[in-house]
Amino acid sequence: MPWLVFQPGFFYALFREKEALKFSVGRPIFESRIAGLSAFSGMEATMPLCPIADRFVRLTGGPLSFGSLAPVVSPASLERKLHLGRRVTRASALFWLLLGLLAVLAIDLGLTRLGLWDIMPLIGLGVLLALSMQTFFKPRLMSRQPVLLPLITPVAIGLQFLVLMQLIRIDEYGYLSAFGSLLGLVTLQCYLGIQYGGRISFLVGVALTLVLHSLYLVGRTESSLFQPEEEFLCVGSALAICSVMAMANSFQRGRRDGLAHLYKQQAEQTRLIRRQRQALDLRSRALLEANENLRQVSLSDGLTGVANRRCFDESLHREWFRHTRGTARSGQQRVSDSAERPGLGLLLVDIDAFKAYNDRYGHMAGDDCLCRVAGAIRRATLRLGDLAARYGGEEFAVLLPETTLEGTENVALRVMANIEELNIPHEDSPVASIVTVSIGIAHLGEAPHLEVAAFLGMADQALYQAKNQGRNRIIVRLPA
Repeated sequence: MPWLVFQPGFFYALFREKEALKFSVGRPIFESRIAGLSAFSGMEATMPLCPIADRFVRLTGGPLSFGSLAPVVSPASLERKLHLGRRVTRASALFWLLLGLLAVLAIDLGLTRLGLWDIMPLIGLGVLLALSMQTFFKPRLMSRQPVLLPLITPVAIGLQFLVLMQLIRIDEYGYLSAFGSLLGLVTLQCYLGIQYGGRISFLVGVALTLVLHSLYLVGRTESSLFQPEEEFLCVGSALAICSVMAMANSFQRGRRDGLAHLYKQQAEQTRLIRRQRQALDLRSRALLEANENLRQVSLSDGLTGVANRRCFDESLHREWFRHTRGTARSGQQRVSDSAERPGLGLLLVDIDAFKAYNDRYGHMAGDDCLCRVAGAIRRATLRLGDLAARYGGEEFAVLLPETTLEGTENVALRVMANIEELNIPHEDSPVASIVTVSIGIAHLGEAPHLEVAAFLGMADQALYQAKNQGRNRIIVRLPA
């Protein structure tokens, strides 16, 4: 019976690998590796060709497919199949050992006329054939000669079948043959049930029982110890085993199919959730980008591109509270010279005689002048924390956090220099023949008892004083 045990066992091992890989999420390529259909996975796995396959390629000019000689398997799949093949060979050897134990018991109880030396050579030959297959399941050998993998099974089946038939012949279909047949039938039922289900295992078991019964009727002699009554009990036991094993196999197959269905549903739900999450992430990212663009538009001036009045007011209040909180924490660390004390600087910049510029050159030229002046002011701020904004009309504001009074004056000087470099003609200006600006500076070195509006009023007063004193100049206003 080992030939019947070995063949289903080998395919059962491959089936278990197929089922285990089928339940893996996102790995459908292994289905094609088991079925031999490389088109299912959308890719082709390659491995070293054996000499026959290499000759096939040279003769035909094309690769050797699964349908010819060389199986298309990956190294990982080959290693798993080799491992399963080695386990099957050990199972086949175990069957022969159990059959040898039954032979010893049959001889001891007088259930066979054969001696120990008549049976042991055949049992030893069966074990040797089973274990000799172990030498073929080597990764290096199979990688070089992959065509050997499907050829080992039929060769081993044929050799072990011949050994078994010789044992049954010399036993004259006695008790040892009957017990070995039952042992093989039980093992075969396990493998067929897991692979094909209860119905197939029951039909094959019944057919095998009838074949054995026919062989007993044909080959039995008068000197056989196995009587017809005992043979009838053996056939009844075999049919009972087939029925019980078929019901167990049907239950196990249904349970496994249910688990496979649940795993498939779980995999589908996982893929659906992943796709929905990716779509949600894309929409969230697009929404964040749209919100950020909208925020930038809402905080920038549409004409000049610098920050607008709303952005300036928010930044001024934020920097004001940060400055007052920071100076309150470090109130004991004083700097004697107020010019060297980092503080909050504010510039209000006004274009001199801008109304006259509009009246002479037109509003289009006036808008262009505002854009160029705004760019010059923005270039004068060198730090990321500095803010240049359009305050209103032809007035601009520059907020300088953590800046000394000297640094604030330097920024104001750069603003005036950049605007003069523009060399924008202004023939109606009472100051110069080009566009100039007046700048009022307010600087806060420490946190006095005044509000943000008062600090802003200081810069406005300084700007008003610069205009009254002849324009095109810088006036500084400090808190009292």
